[in-house]
Amino acid sequence: MIPDYVKDQIKERDIVSIIQDEGVELKREGSHYKCCCPFHGEKTPSFVVTPSRNMYHCFGCGRTGDAISFVMERRGMTFYEAVEHLARRLGIDYEKKEPTPEEKAAEFRRSQLMTVNKLASEWFIQRFKESPGAKEYVLKKRGIKAETAELFCIGYAPEKGGLKQYLTGLGWKEDVLLAAGLVKRNEDTGQVYDSFRHRIMFPVFWTSGYIAGFSGRYIGDKPGVPKYLNTGETELYRKKGILFG
Repeated sequence: MIPDYVKDQIKERDIVSIIQDEGVELKREGSHYKCCCPFHGEKTPSFVVTPSRNMYHCFGCGRTGDAISFVMERRGMTFYEAVEHLARRLGIDYEKKEPTPEEKAAEFRRSQLMTVNKLASEWFIQRFKESPGAKEYVLKKRGIKAETAELFCIGYAPEKGGLKQYLTGLGWKEDVLLAAGLVKRNEDTGQVYDSFRHRIMFPVFWTSGYIAGFSGRYIGDKPGVPKYLNTGETELYRKKGILFG
C-alpha cells in the first residue's frame, strides 16, 4: 500500500508541469491554462487547468480531476499505478508495502465503482442534452447558463429509466451497479430498477475528481415523491464524510 502522505505530496505539486510532462501543450490565459482536450477530439480548446486549485476540467467531455486522475486517464493506469508513477517521477520516497488480498479486492471494487459512476454521469449528461423538458427546467426555469451546466456536469435521469439497461449492455454486472447505488432491488419481486428517474442529476465529486455519487432533483408532479434523492451509502459515498453544495 502507498502511504497517504505520498498522495498528498503529489496533489501539492504543480499540476501544470505534470500535465506538460505528459506531452500536453498548455497555453496560458490569465490565471488559467488552456488547450484542446487530450481525451477527446476537438478543434476549439475547452480543456482548462486551474493552478490555484491544482485541478483540470474539460468543458467538452466533462472530465475533471487532479494530477493523479490525469495520469490515470492519459496512461490507462489504475489509481495506485498512477501514484507510483508520479512518486518516482517527482522523487517522492516512501516504503512500499505489499497489499493484502483483502486490500487488493477492496481496491478493485472501488475502481469498479469509480468507473460505473463515470459512465453513469456521461449517460446522464447525454440524456440531458436530448431532453427538451430537462433543459427547459435547468436553463430557463432555474436560469442556469449552458456553460455552467456543462461545468458542473449536470445531467438528467429519464422518467422511464434506461441506465441499468445501458450499463448491463456494456457488460457490467448488477451487483456492481447495486454496490454503486445506481440501481435498487425490489425486495418483494427481486426486480432491479434505476435508482433515479425523472431527475436533474448532479454528480458529487471528490476533490481528486472522481465521482462519489449523485444527487437528483425531481422535476415531476407526482405527490409523495421526495424532491431530492441522493446516492445511498456505498464504498465511495459516505454521507458523514462528504460535504457538497
